[in-house]
Amino acid sequence: MEQNFSDTIKGTFLEHQSLSLGRWAIGYPCAYILFRCLQVINPANILELGLGESTKIISAFCQNSNIKISHCLIENNPTWIDFFKKSNPNVLDDCEIFVQDYEVIKYRDYSDVRVFKDFSKKLKGRKFSLISVDAPLGGDMKNISRIDILEIIPEGLEKSFVILIDDYNRPQEKCMVKELKDKLTNSNVQFTTGVYSGEKDCIVICSSDLSFLCSL
Repeated sequence: MEQNFSDTIKGTFLEHQSLSLGRWAIGYPCAYILFRCLQVINPANILELGLGESTKIISAFCQNSNIKISHCLIENNPTWIDFFKKSNPNVLDDCEIFVQDYEVIKYRDYSDVRVFKDFSKKLKGRKFSLISVDAPLGGDMKNISRIDILEIIPEGLEKSFVILIDDYNRPQEKCMVKELKDKLTNSNVQFTTGVYSGEKDCIVICSSDLSFLCSL
């Protein structure tokens, strides 16, 4: 997947962007499909959970787009934001950043789960064509993680939408995705899914009209 990603971005807006993928950052599968989504569907309203390498990719897209892009970012750590800004000048120039503390809540019959405080309140009335999920921290959760977007589904989705969830190789994310699929189904939202695999997996959940994104 690393070579595939490198070949794919040649001659594009991302070719000269420095990236450090893997480990705590998004992996090559997520970076690849994120890039392809941006390149192919040209989303105008983007929601990103977690500041990092995906932010560089989205920001490069925004800065090279012919249309005005709304890029909303949710992050909990002001120190990390400051460090990122100093290390990556101009990357966050056109990004709307919400700094939201973490809190631990009880979700249905699952164990406690870490979420962004007041997540849905910050995004009330907004709709997104692309949502990228790589936060909050989820690897230490007992059985489910990163449930935040469940609060804004389906109201927060445009008719054509893509949701990308990194770390889908982990059981906690798989459990959340099951909840997400159930919520979409119960809301009569037609969707398709696909998994891009590597050292870390990324799942794509998209409206049926964008089903080709599941097999690029």
